[in-house]
Amino acid sequence: MTNALGGGWDLVCSPVDMSIADFITANGANIEVLGDNYAFAQFNNATGQWVRYATDTDTGSF
Repeated sequence: MTNALGGGWDLVCSPVDMSIADFITANGANIEVLGDNYAFAQFNNATGQWVRYATDTDTGSF
């Protein structure tokens, strides 16, 4: 999907052996923040919804 400014969403795979906190530290300047959430998410098959990683709970691994 592309917006009027020519930007859009990029789909990428997660790093194999990197924690969420390390990924944010390494790529923070390239990750949009939407309110209290980072603009990257995991898909929850049970609910059929995307679950964004919250900026205050960036623990765990991909």
